[in-house]
Amino acid sequence: MKDARIFLGVGGGIAAYKAAALTSTLVQRGALVDVVLTAEAERFVTPLTFASLTARPAYASLWDAPERIPHIRLVREADVAVVAPATANLIAKLAAGIADDLLTAALLAARIPRILAPAMNEAMYRDATTQSNLGALRAKGYEFVDPESGFLAERESGIGRLAGEERIVAALERALARRLSLRGKRVAITGGPTREAFDPVRFLSNASTGATAIALAREAAARGADVTLLLGPTLLEPPAGVDVVRVTTARELYEAALERAAGADLVIATAAVADWRPADRSETKLTKTGETLTVQLVPNPDVLAAL
Repeated sequence: MKDARIFLGVGGGIAAYKAAALTSTLVQRGALVDVVLTAEAERFVTPLTFASLTARPAYASLWDAPERIPHIRLVREADVAVVAPATANLIAKLAAGIADDLLTAALLAARIPRILAPAMNEAMYRDATTQSNLGALRAKGYEFVDPESGFLAERESGIGRLAGEERIVAALERALARRLSLRGKRVAITGGPTREAFDPVRFLSNASTGATAIALAREAAARGADVTLLLGPTLLEPPAGVDVVRVTTARELYEAALERAAGADLVIATAAVADWRPADRSETKLTKTGETLTVQLVPNPDVLAAL
């Protein structure tokens, strides 16, 4: 965890005081922690508490930071985001995409692992709306450290107690291991189909969509790699933060691979490369002049063999 950048959000529940102990533990393990509180959390703990523990500014408002867009900077600089405690209200806002304060705006903009540690009354936790919101956030890629059973603020025992510090730290370590596993590595990925034209409007190709390469590029980037994606014609959008090289033909892919994949620490070849191309390409559209059309094919260069 040494030198890891952690974004810690603190929701407005009685368990907010436990976030101070969590912060201290993370700092002692060598992490750099940026803390953002909701306005409700300030009723239980103060930004000064976290600023004292981290030796860094703690934020409670979009207007606290001197820069114009702190919610973007904070999550761009972080390796992982965790919210402890995550209240029912905060979970509902995140599920609905509401970004009306610094914490929700930052989490909405985050492209890093996001971990929520819910804490609330048992009835609130078991409520159908809360469970639906939790399911929606899981579908969006959020991870959870589920609450524990124990003595709650209303002097009753039940589920809803904030997960123990060791469980939250373990979840962070797992996320960081994934996030940082490829840091400093150069990864080249080929994907999508190629097209081999035999006139200006017709070509030989295949049904590859490039989805596998795009998913791999997104995951490699999420793990900290410097990713180059050599992508054939596709309607799918490549992920942000990836160097995309567009190619059309097998020859273009071959040349791009020799140039851009050379020296890569890891090459992943998923492109559906045409083995053959027309020997001659007509400069004008071929017209229907008989019952058959004969196209002579010649082999394309072997991209994999070259790598």
